[in-house]
Amino acid sequence: SHKMGSLENFKLSELFVIPSDKFLAEDIKKNALYESDDILLSVHGFNNGAERASLAFMQIVYDIRFQGIPIAFLWPSLGESGASAYHKDEETAALSYQPLADFLVKLIEVNQSKAKPGKIHLLAHSMGNRVLLNAVHLAKKKIKSGKPFAEIMLAAPDIDVTEFVTVIPSSIALSERVTLYHCADDKALKMSRVIHLNKRVGEAAVPFEGVVNIDATNANTSVLGHDYHASKSPLLYDLDMLINKQTSPAERPTLRKGEIKGHTVWYFP
Repeated sequence: SHKMGSLENFKLSELFVIPSDKFLAEDIKKNALYESDDILLSVHGFNNGAERASLAFMQIVYDIRFQGIPIAFLWPSLGESGASAYHKDEETAALSYQPLADFLVKLIEVNQSKAKPGKIHLLAHSMGNRVLLNAVHLAKKKIKSGKPFAEIMLAAPDIDVTEFVTVIPSSIALSERVTLYHCADDKALKMSRVIHLNKRVGEAAVPFEGVVNIDATNANTSVLGHDYHASKSPLLYDLDMLINKQTSPAERPTLRKGEIKGHTVWYFP
C-alpha cells in the first residue's frame, strides 16, 4: 500500500519456488485464490534481485487494484548497480528469452483451456523489455491463436532500436494493443546509453505502426522497479485504467494528446 514506504525497509519473510507445471495447473487452471480470471505477468529490469523485484511487483499490483492472477517472471539479475553488474545482467537476461517464451506458450494453452479464459496482460520495465519482447518473438512460432495477449506495456525499454524493430512486430501481431512509455530520465536508460553509445528505445517516441507512444517524463518510470518508493504516480493511475478496463488513450484523463512529426504522442500533464 502507499503506507508501505520505501521497499528498502522491507524483506520477504519467505521466497520459495513453485514448479511452473504445478503453478499452471493449480493457480491458473483452478483460480481459487483470485477474484478475476485475468492475468498480469511482469518482467523486471536491471538491478533487481528476486526479492526486490517481487516486492516492487506486489506494490504495483496493490496500487492498481488488480484482482486477477499476478505473475512475476524473475530472471537472475545480480541486483546491483554499476557497469560491471549491468554487463552481467545483459548476459543473464539474454539467457532468459527462451525460458519465458516456453512459459508463455504453456500459459496461453492453460488459459485457453478454461471455460472462461482470462485476459493476459504483459508488463516490462527497462532491460526486462529485452526479455519480454524476444520471448514473445520466439513464442510466436508455437502460438496458433490470433491474439492471446490483451495489453502489452513496455516501460522505458532498454533495448537497441534495430533489435526493437526486429522483434516488436510479433508483440503487435499477438496482442490487442502495445503501449510504449518512454522516459529519457529513467536511471537505467541513462547508464545504458553511456555503455552502448547509442540511443535506447525508451528515451523517446518510436513512430512504429501499432505502437501507442506515451511520454512518461512527468510520471516517473522508477515506480516500476528502480528506487521504488510509495507513489501516486500518474503512471500507476494510467496502468490501472489500461489493465483493469482496457481504456483507450483518448478516454484516459491521465493523458493529453500531442503530435511529433505527424505521429500521435500522448503526454502526462
